Amino acid sequence: MRVKIHTVLHKLEYAYRQGKNTFYPLYIFICAVIAGFSPITQLNFIQSASAATLQPTITSVSPANGPTAGGTNVTITGTNFSNYFNLREVSVGHDHSCAIGPDDKAYCWGNNTYGQLGNGNTTGSRTPIPVSTAGLLSGKTIVSIQAGGYHTCALTSDTSGNNAFCWGKNGAGQLGNGANVNSYTPVAVSGGRNFSQISAGWTENDANGHTCAVTSGTGPRAYCWGDNQYGQIGNNTTTNQNVPTGQHEGRIGGIFTPQYPVLRGMDIKQVSTGRELTCFLTTDGITACTGEGSAGALGTGNNNDASYPMPITKGDIGTNTVTQIAVGGSHACAIASNQRAYCWGYNANGQIGNGVDWNNNNTPRAVNTTGALSGKNIQSLELGGEISCAVTTDNHSACWGINNEGALGINTTNDPRNAPVSMWQGSANLVQGTITKINTGWHTTCAERNSGQIACWGNNGFGRVGDGTLIDRWTPTSISTPDNLLAVEFGGIPATSIIYNSSTSITATTPAQAPGIVHVYVKNPDGTSVVKSNAYTYQAPVPTISSISPTSGPTAGGTQVTISGTNFLQDRPMSPQISSGTAHTCGISDGKAYCWGGNYKGQFGNGNTTNSKIPVVAGGSTFNGKTVTDISAGYSHTCALADGQMYCWGDNMAGQVGNGSTVDTNTPTAVNLGGTVTHMTAGYATSCAIVAGKLYCWGQNSQGQLGNGNTTNSSTPVAVHHTHPSLSGKTITDVAATYNNVCALADGQVYCWGDNSAGQLGNGGTADSSTPVAVSISGTVTDISAGYNHVCALVDGNAYCWGENSVGQLGNGNTSNSNTPVAVNTSGVLSGVSISKLSAGYYTTCATDGQAYCWGYNADGQVGTTNSVPVAISNGQIPSNSGIVGISPGYLHTCAISGDSTYCWGGNNYGQLGDGVTLASNTPVRTNDTNITPSSSPVVMFGGLTSSTETVYVSPTQLIATTPAYPAGVVDVDVLSGTYTATLANSYTYIAPVTPPSAPTNLATTPAANGVTLNWTAPANNGGAPVTDYKVEYSSNGGSTWQTFTHPPSASTNITVTGLTPHTTYTFRVSAINSAGQGPASATATGEPIYVTVGSSATVSINVAPTADSRTSSASHTVTVDTNSPLGYNLTLSMQGSDRLLKKGTDTIGPTSGTIASPGQLAVNTWGFRIPGWSGFGSGASIESNVANSSYTWAGVPNNSAPITIRTSSSPAQDSASVWYGMRVNTEKPSGTYSGSVIYTAVAN
Repeated sequence: MRVKIHTVLHKLEYAYRQGKNTFYPLYIFICAVIAGFSPITQLNFIQSASAATLQPTITSVSPANGPTAGGTNVTITGTNFSNYFNLREVSVGHDHSCAIGPDDKAYCWGNNTYGQLGNGNTTGSRTPIPVSTAGLLSGKTIVSIQAGGYHTCALTSDTSGNNAFCWGKNGAGQLGNGANVNSYTPVAVSGGRNFSQISAGWTENDANGHTCAVTSGTGPRAYCWGDNQYGQIGNNTTTNQNVPTGQHEGRIGGIFTPQYPVLRGMDIKQVSTGRELTCFLTTDGITACTGEGSAGALGTGNNNDASYPMPITKGDIGTNTVTQIAVGGSHACAIASNQRAYCWGYNANGQIGNGVDWNNNNTPRAVNTTGALSGKNIQSLELGGEISCAVTTDNHSACWGINNEGALGINTTNDPRNAPVSMWQGSANLVQGTITKINTGWHTTCAERNSGQIACWGNNGFGRVGDGTLIDRWTPTSISTPDNLLAVEFGGIPATSIIYNSSTSITATTPAQAPGIVHVYVKNPDGTSVVKSNAYTYQAPVPTISSISPTSGPTAGGTQVTISGTNFLQDRPMSPQISSGTAHTCGISDGKAYCWGGNYKGQFGNGNTTNSKIPVVAGGSTFNGKTVTDISAGYSHTCALADGQMYCWGDNMAGQVGNGSTVDTNTPTAVNLGGTVTHMTAGYATSCAIVAGKLYCWGQNSQGQLGNGNTTNSSTPVAVHHTHPSLSGKTITDVAATYNNVCALADGQVYCWGDNSAGQLGNGGTADSSTPVAVSISGTVTDISAGYNHVCALVDGNAYCWGENSVGQLGNGNTSNSNTPVAVNTSGVLSGVSISKLSAGYYTTCATDGQAYCWGYNADGQVGTTNSVPVAISNGQIPSNSGIVGISPGYLHTCAISGDSTYCWGGNNYGQLGDGVTLASNTPVRTNDTNITPSSSPVVMFGGLTSSTETVYVSPTQLIATTPAYPAGVVDVDVLSGTYTATLANSYTYIAPVTPPSAPTNLATTPAANGVTLNWTAPANNGGAPVTDYKVEYSSNGGSTWQTFTHPPSASTNITVTGLTPHTTYTFRVSAINSAGQGPASATATGEPIYVTVGSSATVSINVAPTADSRTSSASHTVTVDTNSPLGYNLTLSMQGSDRLLKKGTDTIGPTSGTIASPGQLAVNTWGFRIPGWSGFGSGASIESNVANSSYTWAGVPNNSAPITIRTSSSPAQDSASVWYGMRVNTEKPSGTYSGSVIYTAVAN
C-alpha cells in the first residue's frame, strides 16, 4: 500500500502544481489520513481564489519575424489586455503600508527608515514599490502581509516547511530570525514552521514591536517573538525573544497557560497583536490576552499587566461566542456570534465606540449601532493606534475614534468620534456597498473595494497614503499603482519595452535572442495570461563572404584561410548528457552546466531559487575554470561532475547533497570522495558516485538504498558493501538510483538493493535488502537506468525492465509489476531496432536508436500517448534528418538531444521544457538556447567538403578555416551559419603539388657552325609549375662523361651548343627544370658540328714551249669537297694574293679578260681557268687534253678580295670537280713552267 499511496500523492501534487485545483482537496485528504489529523482544518487555510477575471487572448502577432538582435516593434492583437494594477490585502502600519499585487508579490510604501519596505535600502516611497524577490522570496507566492509598527511580515503559499518571512526593524528580535539586526530585505522566521496566519505588533515613537503567528495543520498553535517588555509574548517572562518561543503546555505553543486550564488543549483560530499586547482566539471561541493592561486593554476586568494569556471578562458580549478578534494601540475589539462588535481598553478618542462616553473600559462594551451601523451585521474588524473600523456583511464600512489628519475619512480633522461614522466617497469614489476590507494604522486608513482597487486617507507623512504626495487626505483617495506591469515575453525573455495601446492591442519590442521560432506570452497585472505558440520567428542575419586569403593552396589541403564577411554566427551545441528531474532539466554545452524549470529548492545551483522557463547557467562561479562532463537531475537536487570532482546542490532533506548537513543549498558543494569520480547519479533523495571501480552513496537510507547494511541516513558518502559476496572483486562501471533503491552495473551484471516492494530489485522477491543482490538477468548488460520504482537494462541491444508497472512503464504490454526482468515488447515499433540508449523516468521509459521511443505514463504527453508498449515519438520541432543522440524522461516530461539542440515534451508547469512558457506539449519543442554561450563556429566548406579542422571564430566578420584535401581546380567556398549558407563562387584554387617535370621528348640534332642545334618537345607533365629552364648536356665519348652547356635560363625548346670540335660525334641529353627542381633527362641524340673540307693543289703550274705564232698549254686540278651542311656548300676560287699573275722568274703572264659570266678565248700571253660542263664555259667533256681547241673559253682568276663561286650544293655532299688552267704564249715569253697560287674555299650554306 505504501508504494501506491506515494505514487498517487505525487500525481495529485503535480496536478495541483499545474493548476488542476480540483485534485487538491483529494491530495490534502490523503495527506491528512496518513498524518492522522482532520483534513478539514487544513482546508481552512487554502487561500480563496481571486475574483473571476477575463482571460486575455492573442489573435495575431505582426510582424511575425525579425532579426536575432531584437529591437523589432511587434503589435500583438487580441482581447482583454489590461495594464491596471490592482492591489489587495492592504495592511497599514505606523507610518508605512503594504499590500499584495496581482502578481502575488508584496508591495509597500511610506517610511523606510528601518527597511520596512523590504526593497533592499532605507529610501522611502510615496507610491507602492515591490518588496525584493531576489532572495528568499524568489519564486514565492505571497498570500498574507502584515505591516507592523516598523517591521513587516508575510506568509507565502508554501504548504510545508517555513512560509513566514519578515523585514525591517529588529531591535527586539521581532523578525524572528535569531538576530537583532535590522534587515532591508525579507528574512526567514526561524523554526521551519508552516503558518496559516501572522500578525505584526504595533509600536510608536520608533519603539520595537513583536510578532505572533498561528501554525497550519492539525492542532494549530500560536508562537510569538520580539519585544516582551510587558509580557506581550505570553511566555510568563518579560524577556525579549528573537525566535519563536519554545513550546509549553497547551495549544498556544510557546505561550504560558498553566494557570488557566481552560486554554489547555485548545486549537488556536486567530492571534492579533497591538501596541504591547496580544490576544488569542481559540476555535471554541475563548479569548485570552496578554501584555500591557494599564487602560484595561486586556479586557480582564482590571488594569493589570499580564505576561501570559488571561481570559477576557465577557462584559456586554454576554452569552455570545467570540468569532473574531482585533487588537489596536491600547484597545481591542471582538465580533461575537450575534455579528455585533464589542471593544475594550483605552478610549480617550472614542475608539471603543460605545457612543456614550470617552472613558476607558476594562471589559467589553457594545459598539454603537444607532448610526452608521444601524441594522448592519459585522463581518470584519481592523484596529489602528487609536481608531477602530468595521466592514459589514453588505460591504459597508464605518470607523470611530481619533480623527487627526482626517483618519476617519469624513472630510474633517481633529474631531474624534465615539460612535461609528461612514467615510465619504472622496476622490476615490469609495461607494458604500463595495467595500470588502478595511485596515487602519496610525491615523491612516485604507479600504479595498470589490473591484480590487484600494483607497486610503488620513495622515500622509512619509507618503503612507500612497498617492505620490505628502498631503494629508481627509477623504478616500486612490493610491498610485505601479505603471506598466503588463508583461510580454518572446520565448521566455521579457520584451525590452511594452506600450499598452488598448485592451485589444499591445506594442512590444523584441529582445535579442537566438535564431528560432518562439512563443509569445502576455500576462496581465492581475495574473491572467495567454500564450500564442510558435508565433514569432527570430531570423539570423544572412551571412555574406566578401573575400578569402590566400586564394590558393595545395591539393593536400592544410592551408589556413581567413574568410572575411558579415553575420557569421556561432552555434550553441548541447552535449548528449541531458538529464530530466521532477520539474527541472539540466544539460551541458561546451563544458558548462545549464538548468531550467523548477528551482524552488535551489536545484540550479546559481545562488537563488528563481524558476526559469529557459536554460540558465548552473553552478554559478563554482564551475569557473572547470569543465563539466556529466550532470544528473534528481527529484529536487542536482549533481554534476567537473574535472573529476563531484558537486551536489538543491534539496538536502536527507543529506543527499553530501556536505555533512541536511540544510538545502542553492550553490554547489564539493562531495568528499577521496578520488576521481568516473560516474555518478542523483536519485530521489539519494546520490551515488563511482571512484576507482567502487561505489559510494549518501542521503536517504530508509529502505537500505545506501547499500551499507543498515537503514540510517547519511549526509556524507558511505561505501556500498563492496565485500558482500555479490560485489566482491567486481568493478562497478555504472550506477542508477530510483525512489528508494539503487542499482549498479559490475562486470556486465546488474546488482540492486533497497526498496523491493514492487520487485524493483529484480531478484524474484519483494523483500527489501540493505546489501546488493544480483538481478536475475542473463547476458551481458551494457547500460542501466532507474525510474521511480522500476529499473531497465540494455542487453545486446534489447531492453529489459522490472519493478513497478502500474502505468505500463515496463513496456511489456501489460500493467502488472514484475520482480524479474521482462523483455520490452519488440513486436511493434521496436521490431528490428537495436537500441543504443535506454533511459527510465519516474513512470516513463524511453529508448533511442536515432529515433525516440517511449512507453508508460503520459498525463502530460511525455510519452506521446499512454501505452504499455513502446511508441515512436513524433518529430515535432525536431528536424526530420536529425537523429536522437541522448534522451532522458523525468517526472512528467522528457527531453532529448538532436543535432546539437535540446527538444522536450510533456509537462511544463515550471518551464522544464525550456521553451519560454509553461504550456505542456505532447510533441517535441525546441528549448530556447539564448542563454547558452555560443561555442561552435560556423561550418566552412571548400568545394562541398568541410574544413579539416574546426573553424576558428574570430568575430562576426572573420573566420579562420583549414582547407581539406581536394583535387586540383577552382572551387566555391561556403559558410554555413545558422540556417543560411553564404557562398563565394570560384574563389579558391587547389594547386597540385609541384614536382620536377617529366623528361623532354623527341630530342633531335641539327649540325651548326662550330656546334650542333638541338630541338625537343617540352615535358608532358610540368610537375604543377612552369618549366623555367633546361639543363643541356653533351658527351664526346658516347655518354661516359658529360659536360653541361652553360646558357642563360630559358624555357625555349631549342638551343645551339657551340664550341664543338668538327668531325666529332657528340651525344646530347636535355632535362627540364621548374620550381621543384630538375626532372629526368630525355633520351639521347647524337650530332656533329657543320664541316666543309676542300682537297686540291694550291699551285697552278703550266709548262709551256712558245712558238712563233703562240702556243696554248694547260694543266688541271681535281678539287674535292666534303660537307655535312644540311644546306650544302658554296665553293669559291681566287688568287692567294692581290695580283693575278703566273710567274716564271721575272716573267709573268696576266689573266684573261674573260669572266664566269662572259668567258672568252685566251689572248696571247694570258691565262685563265675553265670548268668542264659549265654552260658556255669549257667543252663539257670530263677530260680535256686538246687545250688548243678553239671552242674553249676561259675566265680570269680573281684576286683574293673577290673570290668567285665555281660550284654550289644545296645538301650535304662529297663532291669533286676538275678545274683546268690554260695559258697562251708566243715567243715573247721564254719556255718553261709558269706558276701561281690559288685558293679553293668551301663554305657551308
